[in-house]
Amino acid sequence: MNTLRNELKEKYSQIPNELITDLTLSAGELRVLLYLFTKPNDWDVYNNDICKQLNISEKTLTRYWKNLLKSKWLRRERKQDEKGKLQGGYIYRIGHFTVSDKSSETDKSSDHTNNKPNNKELTNKDAYFEEFNELWSLYGKVGSKSQAFNKYKSKSFKKTKDEVLLAIRRYLKDRDILKANGEFVPPMKHFTTFLNNIEDYLEFYEPKQQKQEYNIFGV
Repeated sequence: MNTLRNELKEKYSQIPNELITDLTLSAGELRVLLYLFTKPNDWDVYNNDICKQLNISEKTLTRYWKNLLKSKWLRRERKQDEKGKLQGGYIYRIGHFTVSDKSSETDKSSDHTNNKPNNKELTNKDAYFEEFNELWSLYGKVGSKSQAFNKYKSKSFKKTKDEVLLAIRRYLKDRDILKANGEFVPPMKHFTTFLNNIEDYLEFYEPKQQKQEYNIFGV
């Protein structure tokens, strides 16, 4: 017969039994959540730190975040000041939520259409197309313009123009840093692909490391 004796008396965290036996979480997702359990309130959440400590890639962590935020154990909301004005960053909350519970951010996004027209038959004459053109030009006109426009104007794409601008600038800045560091710079993603994965440069973004002598201006 195998016997377990727990001799840990300090530097431990209390973990709900239901979490330990929750088979909806992968082993990696559970490990990330347990790592968060070890941190005090108001601890700054940094992707680079989690990746380093758990020896996982940013891409893997991004996937874990998305699944954890759909689980009953983790919620996230945008930071706000005392007047309710949105600030940079998010507050991550560990708890036991019903699966149907949404963070305030998610609730807003479910009703948020960015004031976009709901008609999917928009034409090039729409002022909305002019807005897209600005983003298309800034990105570099890579890929199919019509496909990218259809994605941008779709009801399912709940990102504002300012959010897309921010994501584009971050993406281009990361490419500039790779080039300045003499590292391999992959081909530009088609704009539709970029829009499909835009959260990587909004919700889970952390800038690439840059050499000390190289300065990056902007966002």
